[in-house]
Amino acid sequence: YLKGDNAALTAEELAGYDLFKKYMNMLCEDIVRSSQIKVPQGVELVFDPHPSDCTVISDRNRLHQVISNFVNNALKFTSSGSIHVGYEKKEEGVEFYVSDTGIGISKEQLTHIFERFVKLNSFIHGTGLGLSICKSIVEQLGGVIGVDSEEGKGSRFWFTIPYINSQQSIVND
Repeated sequence: YLKGDNAALTAEELAGYDLFKKYMNMLCEDIVRSSQIKVPQGVELVFDPHPSDCTVISDRNRLHQVISNFVNNALKFTSSGSIHVGYEKKEEGVEFYVSDTGIGISKEQLTHIFERFVKLNSFIHGTGLGLSICKSIVEQLGGVIGVDSEEGKGSRFWFTIPYINSQQSIVND
């Protein structure tokens, strides 16, 4: 169980999850390292390190899947500049992000970006399912997903998931 404000997970619910403390940096570093081979010339893929001063209980594989999808999309739509991967502690949880200096997304397209089969460019490889799957995963993890973008300047895809603050603790029953 988690003791705290509204957090309560049973041992069965915790069984499928990894407890992250110092591993959030490692997760992001692994994704950046494994994606380097796909980075086009003229683009820099960077991890923004952050001190691990919070604990997240989550499914590491699902977090990896969402962040990797964000990075792969950024690689498709960024031909120069940089792509940054990182996370930061927010009041509502830990926010993971991937920001790029790519082509950006128009306001009209932003409203549909997380819907199924939405493709912004029919000439770019993909099915249009990746972001809708990411949305589903993040919501199942108790989080929120979003994007900030300006056409011609780039995008910042992000999601926030709950973390354990200092008033909460993990106890065994």
